[in-house]
Amino acid sequence: MGFFDFPNRRKAAVVSADRGCLDNGVVWQHKTHPRRQRLALVVTASGTVEIRTPVGVTTRQAVTFLEAHANWAKQKCSERCQAASHDTIRLFAEDVELKRVEGPVTVSAGTISAPSDADLERFLRGQLEQVIAERWQVWLPIIADWDVPQPTWSLRKMSSRWGSCSADGRIRFSTLLVHHAIEQIDYVIVHELCHLKEMNHSLAYWQLVERSMPDWRQRRARLANR
Repeated sequence: MGFFDFPNRRKAAVVSADRGCLDNGVVWQHKTHPRRQRLALVVTASGTVEIRTPVGVTTRQAVTFLEAHANWAKQKCSERCQAASHDTIRLFAEDVELKRVEGPVTVSAGTISAPSDADLERFLRGQLEQVIAERWQVWLPIIADWDVPQPTWSLRKMSSRWGSCSADGRIRFSTLLVHHAIEQIDYVIVHELCHLKEMNHSLAYWQLVERSMPDWRQRRARLANR
C-alpha cells in the first residue's frame, strides 16, 4: 500500500485537462481512470467524445485512437445532437414535436419550433391566455345570480395546485394547464368560480359545482390522471 493510499476506498477518476477538436469537428476530452484497462470512446449528452483510457496513456495516444474511429465518432455525435434538438411536449392534451431552432417561435403541422426554453414558455403562456379568455366567457354566466365580487383572472406558475381564488375575487390559474385538454381547463375554471360563493370544500360547495357542471367528477379524474 502506498503512503497516500487508503484501504476500502474507491479511487476517483483522474480527469485530464486535455481537450480539443478533430479536423472533422468532433470535440473530444481525454479522461483517465486508474481502474480502466482498455481505451473506450463515449459520446456525452452534450455531444463531446470522451476518450477514456488507463493511466499512462498519453493524450497523443488517446487522440490517435479517436482518429482511427473518426467517422464513427462524427456519426454518433450528429445522432446525439439531433436527438437533443427534438423533443415532444403536450399542448392541450395533444402531443406536439418540439424543435430547437433559431428564429421566432413558429407552429406548423404538429410541430413547435422554438430557440430557447424562455421563448417556448412565453409562447405556451400566450396560448393558454387565449384559451382561458375564451372559456372564461363561456362559464362566467354561472355566477350571474350569485352575490359575489366580479372576478378577475391571471396566470401564475404553480405546481401544487391548478388554481386559486381569493375572497376579493382574484382567480389564478396554473400555467401547467396548457398541457391539458379544454374540458379539464373548463373544470378548473368552474371549480374556482364556485369558490367565489363558497370559500371552502364543504358539501354546499360541491353541490354548487354539481349544479354548474354535472360531469365534474369525470373531468377532475382525467385531470388527475395526466
